[in-house]
Amino acid sequence: TDKLLLNLGITYTESKATDSQVPVAYNALGKGVSNFPYMQLADAAGNPLAVDIAVFSQAFRDTVGAGRLLDWSYNPLKELDDSKRLQLNRDLLLNFSGTYVLPFGLKLHGLYAYQRNIGPMSEWRGIGTFSQRMDINQFASWDDKQVRWGLPVGDQLLESIWNSYTHQLRGTAEYSKKWNTHHDLSLLAGYDRRELGRDLRVSQYFGYDAETGSFQSVQFGKEVPYLNGLWGTNYLPDLNGYEKQLNRFVSYYGNGAYTFKERYIVSASFRKDASNLFGVKTNDRGQPFWSIGGAWVVSKEPFAKGSILDYLKLRTTYGYSGNVNNTVSAYPTMSIQSYANSVTGQNFAMMTNPPNPTLRWERVATLNLGMDFSFKGNRFGGSMEYYDKRSKDLIAPTEIDPSTGFTSLTVNAANLHGKGWDIGLRGKPLQTGFWEWNSNLVFSYNRTKVTKAFLRSDVAQNNVSRSFSFQRTPITGMDLYSLLTYKWAGLDPEDGTPRGYLDGEISKDYLAIAGAKVTTLEHHGSQVPLYFGSFRNSIRFKQVELSWNITYQLGHKFIRPTFSNDAFLNYGSGHPDYQLRWQKPGDELVTDVPAFTYPNNANGSRMYVSSAALVENAGQIKLRDIQCSLELPVMSKYGFKSFRIYSYIQNVGTIWRANKKGIDPEFGSWYPDPLMCSLGLNFNL
Repeated sequence: TDKLLLNLGITYTESKATDSQVPVAYNALGKGVSNFPYMQLADAAGNPLAVDIAVFSQAFRDTVGAGRLLDWSYNPLKELDDSKRLQLNRDLLLNFSGTYVLPFGLKLHGLYAYQRNIGPMSEWRGIGTFSQRMDINQFASWDDKQVRWGLPVGDQLLESIWNSYTHQLRGTAEYSKKWNTHHDLSLLAGYDRRELGRDLRVSQYFGYDAETGSFQSVQFGKEVPYLNGLWGTNYLPDLNGYEKQLNRFVSYYGNGAYTFKERYIVSASFRKDASNLFGVKTNDRGQPFWSIGGAWVVSKEPFAKGSILDYLKLRTTYGYSGNVNNTVSAYPTMSIQSYANSVTGQNFAMMTNPPNPTLRWERVATLNLGMDFSFKGNRFGGSMEYYDKRSKDLIAPTEIDPSTGFTSLTVNAANLHGKGWDIGLRGKPLQTGFWEWNSNLVFSYNRTKVTKAFLRSDVAQNNVSRSFSFQRTPITGMDLYSLLTYKWAGLDPEDGTPRGYLDGEISKDYLAIAGAKVTTLEHHGSQVPLYFGSFRNSIRFKQVELSWNITYQLGHKFIRPTFSNDAFLNYGSGHPDYQLRWQKPGDELVTDVPAFTYPNNANGSRMYVSSAALVENAGQIKLRDIQCSLELPVMSKYGFKSFRIYSYIQNVGTIWRANKKGIDPEFGSWYPDPLMCSLGLNFNL
């Protein structure tokens, strides 16, 4: 009817994904002594070949257990069909809404939505996989007469089912009224309630037979020899589990705006949010938030008639908003384990979050000052906005005194002060008969500093930055993502080992340097861009259009990756800087890469990879994409309302980069996004 409108929506989706449960990849081979990037996986006849793997030496694998254990060889091609992961996803969304209009202009809206998601997953790992055979071998024990298997010889099946639901109820009332030509009033009030529940069940089966569906029982609490006692004893791996979560949120809100003579605007809003994460006290669960604002459309003033500006609007807002982290709670939470503790032999529970009765909402006070404008018949225009944000009670992981039983906790960690500019300019420099040129420039500046840190570790090694770690630094007076390094004193001329500073003197006491105060670290500025934006242009000639987008990120630093003695010896991770290492006296004059040493000096390596010697400027300018299109009006004779051919090139390349090492700071040690090209058609009938 004219007064009542009802809507019903039903959406159901189902998806299925299948892949290998055990990825077959070069990185899975570890640091096998005979492996290289283009190794041969099959012989000339196409027969799969075994390759070396780093878990144990070849001599050990050939002799352990007198040859009675399962095959230790790793054959990547054979493993392609020996494991399978099947992921199903079923999602149902029901929503019912209604609107009723009362005679005096009041609109009532109601909405109820229900969403259910079920995601069963099955992971089968056959005995044909190296990882399954290795697990069985490691839990085996033997003597001269027999082999005793701690795990059944056979396949393994892991089944899990993820079940989640959401209830949402919303009600709003809207009222708007205009009278004569001077007054315009709009009001809105609403109520929102949400409940999110989810549970996960995991079941594990050993000795699984896919044909019969049978499996063998395993005593998960039983302590068994690990590789015949060579590695002591261990408990059989138990992945069976059950977890459940329930979160509830309630919000009350309202806002209103009044406009006088279409040029003076005042607005206000109020909102109160509540969550069950903050305890049972009403004042703890709920938090009020509000904002006020005003605007002045200067271009509508009589004195602005005939000025160069077609449109000019000045605006400001101030208010409080809030955030909640649903991974933490004011209540103590624990995880109950179904397997035995290695010391007591009994089932046990682990405290995941201790009680935190002081847990509070994050609150953000924001001041915005803005301006919108256009001139030259709206051919040119833009917006400028300054903002000042003061965040209180930031919820973040924080280092704490380990004598509490925890090394870090997610708590209200700090107060922040952020400010910046967002500027957008648009223009049409050229507009003639067949030609049109459009430009859009976006510039942003943002800097966030810590004004107060509640809990923090003042030890250097807990705050020092690492290569592309983007570690938060909740230290009063510093940027939230400051780049902090050990001060660098070069290499020792005698043996090429790294040197730092301790109490202002050159030192190689690495433990003392790492344990010094955070104030001994060198501050290089921000790890995240302070200035960023884009410059997009498009040129059209008749039916042909060419556009391109340039982006920039400036004002930040990073620690470049390098060769680490510790990473190479312990993890087999190399780096081309190895060839630049110190090898003889005098090399310290031309390189900062320490000498390769054995035995490993782990503390020296860790100081070097977090030192000022590796700091680089992260600024760069990129050509993000190019697009070309051709409109074909001639296709209208064949029944097409529009017909367009287009090509698109994405991740074109870097125009300028501040560092000279060829490192893309956007991706660090990862491969950058590849160049992507596409060709397509777009038409309407």
